[in-house]
Amino acid sequence: MAPPIVKLGGLILGGSKSYEWPILAGVSPGESMLVVSKQRTPGLKQLLGKPQALTIEGPRNTLTVQRVYPTEVFPRDKFTDSVKVQDLRWTWPREWIKWEYNVRRSSADRLILNDGGPLELAAFDVDIKYAKWSLYPPENGTTPWTAEQILRHVLGLLGVTLKIRDGDTLPAVEVVDLELDDTGEAAVERVLQHLPGVDIYVNLAGEVVAYDTAKRLHGPTADRADSSILVLERESAKRPLVSGPHAEVIDRTAVRPRSIFVHFTPEVEVRFDFTPDLQRDQPSLRNVVAIPDITLPVTVVGSDGRERSARLARGSLAEIGRVLSAWGAFGRPLSGKGTPEALSVASIPRHYMAHVGGGIEHVWGHDVNGLANPLWLARVRSVLEHWRRTMEIDRQFMDRLETIKAQRVSILNVETARRAPAEVFCDYIRRPSYWGLKTRNMADGKIGWAVRGYHEALRFAQVAPIHVQILDGQAGLFRLMPMADPLGLFSNLVLGYPTPDSPIPTTDPGEANRHGVEANANWDALKLEDTWRMATILTVIPAPTSAARFHTVEVTATQAGETFANGPPIHTRVFPAVMTARYAWADAFKAEIIGAIKGQNAYPPEQLVNGELVRDVAEAVARRIYAGFVDRPVGGLDVDLDPGMEPVGALSSVRHVMANGVTVTQARFSGARRPTDIWRFMNSSTRRVIMRTLNEDGGA
Repeated sequence: MAPPIVKLGGLILGGSKSYEWPILAGVSPGESMLVVSKQRTPGLKQLLGKPQALTIEGPRNTLTVQRVYPTEVFPRDKFTDSVKVQDLRWTWPREWIKWEYNVRRSSADRLILNDGGPLELAAFDVDIKYAKWSLYPPENGTTPWTAEQILRHVLGLLGVTLKIRDGDTLPAVEVVDLELDDTGEAAVERVLQHLPGVDIYVNLAGEVVAYDTAKRLHGPTADRADSSILVLERESAKRPLVSGPHAEVIDRTAVRPRSIFVHFTPEVEVRFDFTPDLQRDQPSLRNVVAIPDITLPVTVVGSDGRERSARLARGSLAEIGRVLSAWGAFGRPLSGKGTPEALSVASIPRHYMAHVGGGIEHVWGHDVNGLANPLWLARVRSVLEHWRRTMEIDRQFMDRLETIKAQRVSILNVETARRAPAEVFCDYIRRPSYWGLKTRNMADGKIGWAVRGYHEALRFAQVAPIHVQILDGQAGLFRLMPMADPLGLFSNLVLGYPTPDSPIPTTDPGEANRHGVEANANWDALKLEDTWRMATILTVIPAPTSAARFHTVEVTATQAGETFANGPPIHTRVFPAVMTARYAWADAFKAEIIGAIKGQNAYPPEQLVNGELVRDVAEAVARRIYAGFVDRPVGGLDVDLDPGMEPVGALSSVRHVMANGVTVTQARFSGARRPTDIWRFMNSSTRRVIMRTLNEDGGA
């Protein structure tokens, strides 16, 4: 039988009876080693590195491949050489792609997250928009790029056009802040990551074709067949089958799980209270102070609730009352005569307002002769720094937590993924600045403003202008940081409330006469109430001693679109970077929330603020897992040469072969080049929340 006639760029190669051309999925080029007689090699070398047409004329069929590149010639034997021929993807690593798509930029505008509250409590966030130069179309951007548009654009920069296989659609995820600064091959691969389940190949016409590798049939045969199997059977009916492998679908019903349990990390808002009575194993707070002494014997309470004596070193944090007791009496006598008194939790609020702490330093930081004592001054300054400021969560309750965050997870800015800051509810006093006095901004002639912010019922409490700073999330330590007044009317904030017999100073002469000239001149005579209460809402991550502590969503096979599934269930985990189960605090559900953290009951479903998002992610994860358990096609088909057969569905290799007078098209199932991820199955609104994607109207 006569050998095939092979022409490359019009040049007849000759010298062999066997030739083939592969059509492979991916960004790497398909290639073939063709035999050429040595007498034609000089003419062939003139074609190297240039696009050519390859024609293989068989006894019954002709195969023509456009835009192939002869790249190298190798010696084969005395009479022939071999030439490596590759498709157009050979040029992609030689190109460099630099482009940015859907780049987010903060504008000069700022958004307020908690509108309607006091001005000094305003939590601002930047207004994010897409930079105009990064939008589509590139010459005058107006709308965000889609993944398909980016793929077409990148291929256009590489000098090729994109064709979508007939009947296929390209499932895509939103693109945000995509910067390509890669070779052409790597750039295309990165764009394909935003098209889950999609791959590309180069057809015989030299076109780049995108197709859905995960496409499945919907209908009665969905549980036994892949669409590529039926397409093969249909297309092969046009050509007679030749001897070779057989394509079948493996039934995986016995291993396909009946259901999938998806576990999420719970993020729970918890109200912590600082009150005179510390409750063990509850979200209670104690006021702690840093010890300036080199060592100090202090009675401490461990996480087991038992008291023990410990010698703490400088810098250790311990409950302020126990530290003051360990110090005992020091400093000068209050009346100037007699013996010094001990600095106590009760004496601090009586003297704190005298020169705003300076009075305490004057009494307890100096000896009877008025000389400063370095250690006593260090003690006083540590007390003034930490009093009603530095808090520690009850250690027994903290042992039930992994960490704490100064956030409100129930309030979320989806564009920047910023959670609202933690809120503090307490009594406080604002002292005016000179500017505040000049503007006479205070009511009733009072030089200042006292607020009752704490209440046992959160709905009646008032948020204080205080920021929460986490010092050690695993130790349960945080600090209250009063915010600066944005208008400059007030100079500082005092944590406490004046006693009835020492009201806030006033500019009213009558009031001044009733309380003495000193009250009208400054704040030194004002005393604070001994009892001060504070509440704050923090986000906690409960310690998962077992999977039972997670928020779990069960997705059955039927819910995931699978009909026949008899295998054992599968448990899987969604990590916090993707999604957490966010629970809001409510006083009415205190017992249920605390009980759930302790493992005594489930979290109250009424307080789950992102239930729909969690469910959507769980179903997407389940569908991704079920995609790996589909009835798998194996083997392949060999048919008489069919130039129209191309990759489809799970089929990723088509090879056209001419050998010894036989013309064959070999189709093989080699598995998906990349696994399908959860983005393919996820609702677009959920993807936007996770990826912090702007809405369509978020352009420049």
